[in-house]
Amino acid sequence: MEFIIPEFNRKESIIGIYKIWFDDKWFYVGSSRNLRSRFSTWKAGLTSGNFKSINIRKILPEISIIRIELLQTYKSASWLRRNETKEINKHWGNPLFLNRCPDANSPKGMKPYFGYIKPPKPPLKGIPEYMKPIRVALFKKNGEFIKIFNSRNQLYLATKIKTSTITLIMEGKRGQPRNYILKQVSDDGTFLEPIKYTNTKCRKIIQLDSRGNTISVYSSISDAARSLGGINMYKGNLMRVLSGAYGYKTVKGFVFKYA
Repeated sequence: MEFIIPEFNRKESIIGIYKIWFDDKWFYVGSSRNLRSRFSTWKAGLTSGNFKSINIRKILPEISIIRIELLQTYKSASWLRRNETKEINKHWGNPLFLNRCPDANSPKGMKPYFGYIKPPKPPLKGIPEYMKPIRVALFKKNGEFIKIFNSRNQLYLATKIKTSTITLIMEGKRGQPRNYILKQVSDDGTFLEPIKYTNTKCRKIIQLDSRGNTISVYSSISDAARSLGGINMYKGNLMRVLSGAYGYKTVKGFVFKYA
């Protein structure tokens, strides 16, 4: 492989833009703050084949002469990259141009490497399951039927229950809303009983008498409050007792602790 490279003095550090010709057919544009050092690096890389450019690696086995042409030199590197970008844009549509990035400062807009064949997209196989609309029946908390909605979005517009929340309820990953019961409608029009939600994060609560004897065990604070006479009335006091708040030792004369 023959190299034709501009010669510089050993102490010269020239700033500029260059063009590399491969058999005076393919070409590449670049820039450097030290052209003498850059040309030496190119020669070593092309001789060993140790460089990143996929385009150049693909054509190199067929190349016999590599010629480096000096396009422009500058006293300062302030506008070097911008001027390199202008030179790249002059040749961007040329099929023999080996650069892949239209901007010397950024990899944005990179085009496929030479000889690249874009793989065909797989044929569509219908709508993915998670995108298919599901019909949802809405009931009051007492079980009274209200209406069937043809999609989660329609239900959201009527109740303001988020579509993501509706999905979690249908999958049994979240409890039913406070004022309603949601059931999925099957293809034949029957109502599917919702999957019962079990909150695995709830800690069991132990109810003790004044002597420390266990009276009952509850699955959650809400269940314990409900047994005392009402969630709204006793849940706050239970949480204070369980957290060890000052002045709160018992609720209705009972001691409560986490299991």
